[in-house]
Amino acid sequence: MSTTSSSTNVNIPFGLPEDGVQGLDRGEAYTRWMKRGPASQIVDLVEELKKIKGVVEPGLKGLLGKRTSTPEVGIDSIKREKLEAERLLRLALMQVTRQWLQSQQHFPANKKQKTILNGRPFEQTGPPVVLFHPVFGEFIRDMDDQSLVIPDKTYQLTEDFLWASAEFYDDEDARKTTIKKILGKIWGHIGSANFGKRDCSSDGVLITNINESVAYRMILEFKNEVGTGGTDPTLQTALYYRGYRSQDDAKSIRDLCCCPTFGVAIAGPWMCILGAVLLDKTVVQLLTPFLPLTETLYDDKHVGRVSRILVALGRAFDKLQMFYTGLTSSSVDGQQRYFPHFRQFVDSAGTPVAFTYLSQLTERGVPDWCGRQRPNGISA
Repeated sequence: MSTTSSSTNVNIPFGLPEDGVQGLDRGEAYTRWMKRGPASQIVDLVEELKKIKGVVEPGLKGLLGKRTSTPEVGIDSIKREKLEAERLLRLALMQVTRQWLQSQQHFPANKKQKTILNGRPFEQTGPPVVLFHPVFGEFIRDMDDQSLVIPDKTYQLTEDFLWASAEFYDDEDARKTTIKKILGKIWGHIGSANFGKRDCSSDGVLITNINESVAYRMILEFKNEVGTGGTDPTLQTALYYRGYRSQDDAKSIRDLCCCPTFGVAIAGPWMCILGAVLLDKTVVQLLTPFLPLTETLYDDKHVGRVSRILVALGRAFDKLQMFYTGLTSSSVDGQQRYFPHFRQFVDSAGTPVAFTYLSQLTERGVPDWCGRQRPNGISA
């Protein structure tokens, strides 16, 4: 690569030879980068930078991710993660009001506290929730399954749902009352639950009561129309999830599992599905984009598409019901709740090998974990 006096040496976190490579001319690189589409631009630029040794700009360094220092493994690492999780939960138990939850002006403070990993901003993106409980991956599979059986009653209720969603309402409560009645016929009774000293509550929940503990299978949040209410319903769903999961009546459950929960955010005739888990921090991610809840004359498959999502969600809620009711201290290893649910592999001889996670190796970028084989391959 030819160089000029404006070249700069950059340091790239890849395994490079010791002998240095001349820096990239930024003007040339950015001129070339701007001529193509965004995906090709990023790939081309990163490939160029892989050849270079020097200093990386902060933005690119964040994009590529970084590996932590020497990983601390073993039970002490897990205990530290648990203590950190409890500290963040205590932070979530601050006295808050519904007005506070409805205002997104406070949410940028999450950038400093880093208690919720929901991709806002981008560097606060958590590991994929599908890694921590199979219910999320199964929902995505069912949602895309063209052969999924849709009962006639559900198909009719979906049409009612679309018609009701397309209607204009005087306020959020009117929309909420109408839509919840229809969804309740598909998923079962949608209740309500309060948390905190100020009795904050979402617009609806599906819960599982286990003795004196409460597990939340679904959190529902409404906005009358897009742009009304002062905040994004997906942000509110993340805050409500953290709020519900931080309560004393959820402690015995969060000590045993990652507390998988679905979020359903509805703004006018639009709906989005989220997945949430509680690790050392709260992780909330979109499982679908915002979907239109209106009839489209040019797309006769739209009702079937929305029907599959509603049926897939209903199946997921039933699976979580079974999961939570079967959750006991003897049935799970609570220390593994911070790690993926994949805990065995098949070796070259075709023998299943079970293993235990010890710690997470990376802070950002592609997640990596450290583990060790269980004695005699005993399954978790």
